[in-house]
Amino acid sequence: HFFTKGIILNRPSNCMIQDDEILSNDGCEWRVWFGGEVQGMTSDDEDIICVHSLSSDAADRVSQLVMKDIKYATLEDAKKLVQTGDAQPNDFWVFSGYAGWSKGQLLQEITQDSWTMVTTDSNTLLKELAKQALQVDPEDAGLDTWKNLMNMVASGSAESSPAVIFDDLMLKEWVRQRLFSSFIPLPTFTPVFTDERKNLCGLLVRASSECHSPFLLKDQSMHKGLFLVTMDTEEYTVAVSLNHPTSRVVDLPITVKDTDFTMDVPFIQRYGGQYTIYGEGEMPVLWLHCNENLRKANIGTPLCSSGEGIWECTASQVAYAIQNYLAPPTGFMAISGGCVWEKTKGGKSGGILEEMQDGKYKPVPETLTNEVFSTLIQQDLMSTTNIDKNIGISTQAWDIAGGQNIDKSDKITVPMVLGSSVTVSTLSNVALRKWIATHILNAPGLQDELSEGYCT
Repeated sequence: HFFTKGIILNRPSNCMIQDDEILSNDGCEWRVWFGGEVQGMTSDDEDIICVHSLSSDAADRVSQLVMKDIKYATLEDAKKLVQTGDAQPNDFWVFSGYAGWSKGQLLQEITQDSWTMVTTDSNTLLKELAKQALQVDPEDAGLDTWKNLMNMVASGSAESSPAVIFDDLMLKEWVRQRLFSSFIPLPTFTPVFTDERKNLCGLLVRASSECHSPFLLKDQSMHKGLFLVTMDTEEYTVAVSLNHPTSRVVDLPITVKDTDFTMDVPFIQRYGGQYTIYGEGEMPVLWLHCNENLRKANIGTPLCSSGEGIWECTASQVAYAIQNYLAPPTGFMAISGGCVWEKTKGGKSGGILEEMQDGKYKPVPETLTNEVFSTLIQQDLMSTTNIDKNIGISTQAWDIAGGQNIDKSDKITVPMVLGSSVTVSTLSNVALRKWIATHILNAPGLQDELSEGYCT
């Protein structure tokens, strides 16, 4: 076998297939279960199967056997069985899409404990599927079904650790966005940026302050982020994240003025984004400052055409400034990596500007740039003991840049995670914290230990 195919059993959606052809039932609705991402509900080539336990000859002729008493047929064949009176619509569970694994992939994932392999019987599965059909609640995201089956077949209680609580909440938010699409509209963002200047280089932007973060399920590092545009061409826009100090340092050799003594001065290395932008080989460093004295001394190059705001400089210019007491080491940022937004041919659309026009990012007034920068440079080298302090400083800078804590306003309806007392905004904050713990500190265990207070 070169391919393994399976379906997810416990993801009911709120989507229905309307069937007006079955006149004897005055039309009927077929509830759709999410079977998997491959050829799923948003696919142009949707793969739909109807699982059932019918035992008639008519059903057997159009069905494939999965295991004892469990079979599947195509949607068209299921409709024909209903039309001929050989079945009822509620005899079927309709699944859209499937999960697929290449040769050996599923076995490898099982050995890595990504899956629990258990033996079961058709009677157990049929009972649980029947229960789902009668008491279906898409808002539960299939979690009760999973817990019931795990307790039955694995002879143990399903986990309920803080990490699992977080994962369950993320799943429910995924269900809201993916399986409720026909009933609950996805959040929209009001266009807020109409700047007609041709080049955005030097512009400071902040991630959306909407209480329904556009970065919860993807790009969690950008939630409440602050970004500096460093390059804007017809092909792409490049920006660096300013608010993510890492646990690494960049050592810069500096000679003490009027002496022969040279020492390595450490600078916090900041995570600018996932792409290597400024050169090849070892991740290069972008040096930044936002200091009026350094601007007057012509240390660096202005990124913005106005000559104000944040300036880019070289390592030798940083060394010169420190050597001559023009600025302390803490007045500079050392950033590795960047974020890239591609544009369409000719640069007529795309780039970060398009996402700003959608409201995902908003421009920071130039008058606030100095205060935002001076707040961010108060962050320390990231560690497991100061992660919350650093996130707090980052949030403070984001607030200064124009953000607002919508969760504290009693005049606005704050979206909640389905079936919970947790706001989507809070979940987004926790997701950002977990991203930092995992990707910057390489300490994924930290999220299990400290997340309970955030999600309860």
